[in-house]
Amino acid sequence: VVAGVPVAEAQRAEVREAMAGLDEDGLLLRLPAAFEPGYLGCGERGRAKVALLEAVADELPSGRASDALPAQDQLLADLCELIAPHLQEALGVSIEGRTNLMLRLPFAGAEDEARHPQPEP
Repeated sequence: VVAGVPVAEAQRAEVREAMAGLDEDGLLLRLPAAFEPGYLGCGERGRAKVALLEAVADELPSGRASDALPAQDQLLADLCELIAPHLQEALGVSIEGRTNLMLRLPFAGAEDEARHPQPEP
């Protein structure tokens, strides 16, 4: 399940800029082919450059981008905690855990995708 939380446009712009910097520094990588559909979805939208937040946190510029991402991660954790009992009661579904925050940047085109080959499993 992919969940999104609304973020102010100014914060989105700063996050995009920070992501571009991480990409320029070679910190965004491709997932192995076996994992891409499960983590990113199928088809064109299921291919992207990614990084786990904790792996690149020290590389983020100080300011809103470095503050906004951990805050969004905590908000998602809080939402999961709040809805967990209701999901169990209404649907019989339990939340056992969640993955760490993954930053995702779509490829700019075929050339960009070619610069990010998938690693061997």
